[in-house]
Amino acid sequence: MKVCFLSAYPPMSNADGYYTKRLINNLKKISVESNLILPCPFKLKDAKIEYTYLGLFNWRETFDFLKKTSPDIIHIIYSIHTYLSSTFHLWLLLVVHTKLLKIPVFVTIQEAETWLRRLGFCGAVYYKLMSHFVDMFLVHAESSKQALVNNCKIPPTKVSHMFHGFHEIEPNTAPLEKIKTRWNLNENRVILFFGFIRPSKGIENLIEAVRIIRENRLLSNFIVLIVGSVRKREGLLNKLFQKRDERYNKYLKELVKKYSLDKVVKFIEEFIPDEEVFSVFSLSDVVVLPYNSAEESGILHIALSVPRPVIATNIGGIGERLKNIGVLVPPKSPQSLAEAITNVLSDNEFRENLIKRYTSLKESLSPIEIARIHYNLYKNYVLE
Repeated sequence: MKVCFLSAYPPMSNADGYYTKRLINNLKKISVESNLILPCPFKLKDAKIEYTYLGLFNWRETFDFLKKTSPDIIHIIYSIHTYLSSTFHLWLLLVVHTKLLKIPVFVTIQEAETWLRRLGFCGAVYYKLMSHFVDMFLVHAESSKQALVNNCKIPPTKVSHMFHGFHEIEPNTAPLEKIKTRWNLNENRVILFFGFIRPSKGIENLIEAVRIIRENRLLSNFIVLIVGSVRKREGLLNKLFQKRDERYNKYLKELVKKYSLDKVVKFIEEFIPDEEVFSVFSLSDVVVLPYNSAEESGILHIALSVPRPVIATNIGGIGERLKNIGVLVPPKSPQSLAEAITNVLSDNEFRENLIKRYTSLKESLSPIEIARIHYNLYKNYVLE
């Protein structure tokens, strides 16, 4: 079987790309060949995959690429912000290429529910129109499936709930002591936020929670690491989102100064290479996902893979995943978050029990199992 992915791909600064690479690597283990169409012109250095890109002057090459590689499935990893500058090219591929070549199309929609909420009626019409050219939608949360079915009137047989899956992460603790020294952690307990900085991440809720903890002297000897930066974006429209994120980052730092939390909250804006990610999570006593809106989180699955205790807001697929096995708080509730952090850091036995619960998910959510689920779905369309 051959699958052509239309997606970002590392080193493009996009979480979708890492998701795609992991899926491609694991599909290869079950004898599925993959190639790639990037959403915009980009050169992949040392790429071990055949690829081309969408572009105004590259549509003919894209068509020839599909004819030459002859995939059984086209699988689009889709988020609206990724395709802002290439929406026309995407629709050209959907309307012309796939119909002429008669290739089944799968679309994994990232944050469908979030964008439907933002775009309202226009978003519902957009996804409904897309459904006429798509054979199967995949979403990471059951609530997202219901949103597509109920708001967009897409038949439920055309939408499948696909788990995000655990990350493949090398258990490398060699850099651990260097990182502790570099960030001057001493013997403090570590509360970790990890990921790109943008308003939907709700980092202000974490800062407010830390203020409550300090003012009420609920904990001592702890430090909060906000490890991440504003994502660099390409294209005029995407640059507007980048400017918004930069303003948000500035606001967070001002909030820390306002509450005199400079010695407690550290912003780590350096690049974290892959070989250090395991160590960064390992040094944490709890990982906090204080998101205002999200349907899934790659960061959650890194934390579960390491594993480290997680406190997250009860939203979308995150709430679905941690129900009965994790610690969930209402979104935009610093008081609830402060109480949860205090409870988790004050009880070693509770933290260990959380970690034990996560191990029950490892087999069913392993990357190879997620690849097998994809493969079984693909087969239904390849054999038709």
